Amino acid sequence: SIHQHCVFQLLNNWETSDQLLAQLKKDQLLLKVSYDPLAINLGATLADTSDAAWPESVRKTWPFFMMGASQMWLAQVQKMKQDTQESSILELRYQTIQRKMTELWQEQGQHALVHHLSALYAYQPVLMRF
Repeated sequence: SIHQHCVFQLLNNWETSDQLLAQLKKDQLLLKVSYDPLAINLGATLADTSDAAWPESVRKTWPFFMMGASQMWLAQVQKMKQDTQESSILELRYQTIQRKMTELWQEQGQHALVHHLSALYAYQPVLMRF
């Protein structure tokens, strides 16, 4: 969403975040930025960031999958941002990027992501819930 991207943008480009933050607040698109300080050593307890209901083998390895997927997603957003014309209305630009990201997922997600992930597991059936 536009709000998630703005958070990534603020954290990823800290030097320019003051200007972006001020504009988002002025446009009333962002009410506040808050986060809890990292209280754990991720290197030592990476599995603790995963769902406690998952088997240990999934908890210990899932963060690696999610990091790769997150890097891919962020690179797609950055590419679409480059390819999307700037607008005097910041929200319109990010709505366009969100629409393009949704279209990309709907058109390419099944083959580019789900199909290839299934290949890693020898195309065994999987129960899908949304």
